[in-house]
Amino acid sequence: MNFQQIKRKLKASALIINRLMTIKQGRLVKRYGAVASLAWVVIGVIGGLFAFSNDGKLNEMGDFFAGWFSPLAFTWFVYAVFLQMKELKATNETMNLQKEELEGSKLALREQSKTLNRQNIENTFFKMIESLQDIIGGMTITEKEYISDSAKKVFLTGRTALASIHKEFERMIIGCTSEEDFIKKYEYLYEENGENLGHYFRMLNRIIEFIEHHTELHDTDKIGLIKILRPHLSDGELFLLFINSHYKYGKPMTPYIKKHEMLDNFTLRTRTEDDILVNHAKNLNVKYEIIDKSTGFF
Repeated sequence: MNFQQIKRKLKASALIINRLMTIKQGRLVKRYGAVASLAWVVIGVIGGLFAFSNDGKLNEMGDFFAGWFSPLAFTWFVYAVFLQMKELKATNETMNLQKEELEGSKLALREQSKTLNRQNIENTFFKMIESLQDIIGGMTITEKEYISDSAKKVFLTGRTALASIHKEFERMIIGCTSEEDFIKKYEYLYEENGENLGHYFRMLNRIIEFIEHHTELHDTDKIGLIKILRPHLSDGELFLLFINSHYKYGKPMTPYIKKHEMLDNFTLRTRTEDDILVNHAKNLNVKYEIIDKSTGFF
């Protein structure tokens, strides 16, 4: 129970106590008023009969009674008006209290609805992460393994397949000094691995967009959920996400990648400062380092 609910409960209790006191006071006023009125009537009747009964002045007797009872009637009239005003005030207070209770109920229902929506969003979010892991687990590629002079096909699955795709992209893409060269190599590699990567990137993008486009979530909530997603991405996935965000179809995700620092744990390793991906790394605030060719890098 929050402070506003406690406040409304105390106000309602005070109103009930006030109504009870008003009713008690009203009963006392009516009781004593009835006694006083009866006494007033008895005195007036006895006085009028005693003064005018022997003279036979009925008109004067009527005027006397009219004058005698007028203050009594006026007093009860004023009391009735005063009582109606108090009742009207009490009714207004009750209506205002009911209105506050209704507003409080609406607010509580709204908060409950927000909490339920958030829980539904989080449940869907975690199910989507599970789907992403299932997609990775279903990845399959074939490689040639050379034993002596013969070669045979080897099937790689799951994260092993993803790591192989990562190495192939890294070997061919890193060091491109022209946009045309990058696009040509990227499209070739993507075509070779599209069956695996297409489904993967669509799901990853869908998860991020799902969080970003929910108006029920505050920015702090969105950042918190993306932080939960980040540890699920391997080094190879971070590299592929970085490369894909430079390609035309992946660029719409760049603002989200930058906002949530999704590549914070990624370091671009390249052979030359002229690599076009160096500028992309700078744009995304991604760390990079130049590796000497003599080290046998890649």
